[in-house]
Amino acid sequence: MLPQTRLSWNRWGTLTAIGVIALAFYHGQSSVKGANTVLVPQELRIAVVDLNEVFRSWSRTQKLSATLNNKGQALKEWRASELSELKSLKSELLHLKPGSDAFKETVEKIRQREIEIDVSIEVRTKYLRTDQVRMTLDVYQQVLRCVEQVAREKGLALVLRKDNPPNERDTLSELQIDVQNHKVLFADKTMDITTHVLSKLESQSSR
Repeated sequence: MLPQTRLSWNRWGTLTAIGVIALAFYHGQSSVKGANTVLVPQELRIAVVDLNEVFRSWSRTQKLSATLNNKGQALKEWRASELSELKSLKSELLHLKPGSDAFKETVEKIRQREIEIDVSIEVRTKYLRTDQVRMTLDVYQQVLRCVEQVAREKGLALVLRKDNPPNERDTLSELQIDVQNHKVLFADKTMDITTHVLSKLESQSSR
């Protein structure tokens, strides 16, 4: 009986050793696989939004763009009018004797007027840029809030900005910048919630 018992232990010992080796090999393969494989949870829902389309199609951004364009055009017209008056003032020098008191007074008046116009243009341009930044930021924040609302309604965990693939550029450096900025390489059409975001934005704007 003793030899049989010893044989039984040897058999189980061999089987146990094989099991340990197999388990170690399995864990080793799992570690390697885990180190090289990105596991995405199945419950993670992702969508994309084309912000360029949102800014281009939303009625509020269209109105704001028109307002800013009108302000910019008004600034150009004011500048043209001021420069026209300055040109007329300079033309008066042609009818004055160089070195005379009237000539000197006109030259000084022109100089002062040039300074006033330059300062006024700088101030008006600064105000216009401030309006552009303020309005753009306000619109962007409203879009973000709307995207969050749509995402929560649809049970989305992540929303990315959809961008267009790089196009031909004049220089290699410009193309490289476009390639680096191109974040979303592929997104199925079913993941695009741009129309849903636009619809909610329009409904909120009409209230």
